[in-house]
Amino acid sequence: MPAGSAAALICDTGALIDYLVESAPDHGRFRDAIDQARTRYVPGLVLAEVDYFLRDERDAMQVFMQDLARGAFTYAPPTVGRSFELVVHPTNPDTA
Repeated sequence: MPAGSAAALICDTGALIDYLVESAPDHGRFRDAIDQARTRYVPGLVLAEVDYFLRDERDAMQVFMQDLARGAFTYAPPTVGRSFELVVHPTNPDTA
C-alpha cells in the first residue's frame, strides 16, 4: 500500500516511541503502519509523554518535532472544556 493511502490514525505513546527509536524491536512494523496513514494525529498529552520517554533519545525527538512542524503529523491539542462539560453535566442532552 503506498504511503498516505490508509485511513487516518491517532498515534499513541508506545507506537510513536517504537516508530521513532530505531533500536526498538518493532521499529520497522510501526514505521510501515504509521507511514501508510493518510493523516497521523498526535494528541497533545501523547506529545508530552513521548518527550518524557525520549529524554535519553533527544535526536529522535528532534527529528519528530521537525516532522510535526513540517506537517507530517497533525497536532491535536487537548480540549479540556468539552471533557469538563461531559463530567459536570453528563445527562444534559446539549453536551451528549
